Amino acid sequence: MKQNDFEIGKTYKLVIHRSAVAGEVIPSTEILRKVLEPASKDNTGYDDGSTVPDETLSQWSQELRVENPETGQRHILGLRSIRSATPVYQVTK
Repeated sequence: MKQNDFEIGKTYKLVIHRSAVAGEVIPSTEILRKVLEPASKDNTGYDDGSTVPDETLSQWSQELRVENPETGQRHILGLRSIRSATPVYQVTK
């Protein structure tokens, strides 16, 4: 998938595939994530408050910056790990 497959501010049900080592089969997982603005100096930092180096920020800005609607936790999600994405129009808990 590509960044332009997603709309900023919209929540998606994502099917994520996990890495497998030595032929181990790991089932895909469904998660809900709200898509945020791409990573930048203004909206991304380490948990301890320190600044993300420019090289790392450049890599992260090419991936999805997302928020878990249930916990509010924000993180970077690698686009290659997404098997499918379906927009969710109303999030219920």
